[in-house]
Amino acid sequence: MKITVVTQAYNARNYIEKCIKSVLEQTYSDFEYIIVDNGCNDGTEKIIEQYAESDSRIKRVRYEQNEVAARWYYALKEIGTGKYFSQLDADDWLEPDYLEHLVNVASETNSDIVSTGSVMHFEETSHIINRDVSQQLIIDMQDFASAYSYYHCFFRAGWAKLFRTDIITSTPIQESKYTGVAYGADTVNCFAWLRKANRICIDNSVLHHYRIHQKSVSHKYDPRQSYSDIYLFNDALDFLAPYGPVSEENMTFLYRVYANAISDTVANIKKSYLPPQEKISEYQKILARKETTSAYQVKSDDTANSKSNIFIAFLEAASELTEETDDFRSALKSLCPNCSPNISVRDIDLYNRDDVLKNALFNDNPADIVKRLLELISKGEFVKQYDLVEILSKYSADKGFVTEITDIKFIRKYGEIYFMLWQKKYVQALDKMTEIILNEKVSSETFYQVYLTLAAMLESVDEFILGKVKLAKVYCDQKQTEECRAVLDDLADMGVEDNDEITEIKAKLENQ
Repeated sequence: MKITVVTQAYNARNYIEKCIKSVLEQTYSDFEYIIVDNGCNDGTEKIIEQYAESDSRIKRVRYEQNEVAARWYYALKEIGTGKYFSQLDADDWLEPDYLEHLVNVASETNSDIVSTGSVMHFEETSHIINRDVSQQLIIDMQDFASAYSYYHCFFRAGWAKLFRTDIITSTPIQESKYTGVAYGADTVNCFAWLRKANRICIDNSVLHHYRIHQKSVSHKYDPRQSYSDIYLFNDALDFLAPYGPVSEENMTFLYRVYANAISDTVANIKKSYLPPQEKISEYQKILARKETTSAYQVKSDDTANSKSNIFIAFLEAASELTEETDDFRSALKSLCPNCSPNISVRDIDLYNRDDVLKNALFNDNPADIVKRLLELISKGEFVKQYDLVEILSKYSADKGFVTEITDIKFIRKYGEIYFMLWQKKYVQALDKMTEIILNEKVSSETFYQVYLTLAAMLESVDEFILGKVKLAKVYCDQKQTEECRAVLDDLADMGVEDNDEITEIKAKLENQ
């Protein structure tokens, strides 16, 4: 059974010879090799020409201009004669028994598509991993939905497979210039071909070698990349639709795949040369989708990492903004709806610099942010660079009278009490303040003003009187005579009789 192998090449001088040799040295002899020279001008074209002249199995197709198009597909339709088809990228290579093994598996299992495993070679790090299965999987059409998560990763690209050629040639190719998909066109086409298969086999062999370059198309930013993510998500739903309602298991899997795609897109946006406001606009487009919201509600490492990635990337870009934008506000609301009203552009840098604050913001937890701000104020950290009290007050706007507490000395010393008031644990706060009054010398006017407000709110008469007496003493010690007399008059109007402390205060007033 004849096999047509196709390679489309553009300026792959460093790799093309190894690619071609790996095909010509196959143990299976009944094949033809179509090489599409897509306007090469770096010497690749000469290497292809030399091999084509020396081996009749090679059919060379030459284009003078490079074009991002599936020219291999049209070459296959026009001059391909094999019953089976296999695609090989110009920088990849095959094990010698690749064709022989796959055609035997196709025959033995009566499969329309057979996939082998791949050795993934990371060029920059020399790291190697395998994409494979531990045992052979044979999947019939009626099981395509239930087995979806098992074979999905093998059908994200056209390489490392043997297809019945008529499946390929009878299916219109989905090109980027028509679909608008910046990357992932291989996936769209693979699942289009899969729609026409009755049976597939994922073999447990590993016979294909794939190079991963950080400068490849999938690692560069393209404005259409975010659109591509959602296109692929919807195409997957369309693929599964004929098999009935999409199962919860498959929806969870699709959301995980989509979340990982978001991570890749965000990484490319992050390292792009876009100005910060445009990066934020791109992040906002992603966050505004209902699919993103649904994906981030799925509990998995993939979705959690994806949300963390876009959150960190957003903060990084936002810290470079000089003024607030609508996209900034919208993205922030999507990421942390509870905390977003309390955050301005000028505050973002603080969250970037303090990991505890950053984590609290990521978790959208105002209480943890308030606790951390109080800790920073008490330690005197960041107080020169940022108005921490102002930031704190934003989180206290709906927390009763605590929003009126702006005395940084009080907040620094009595952060625990402030947090109790923020939580509206008024009884607990009053008890704690009473304990402090009875055991320590308190000279803070703010402390007593807060104490009195709290006692009045709770209608705690004894505590209110205690607070008045102590406040009068503070005024007296600070020689604020008029304020002291006013407090003593209030006590008298309340019918409070003089005790030793009041008598002492009055005596001291007479000598001032």
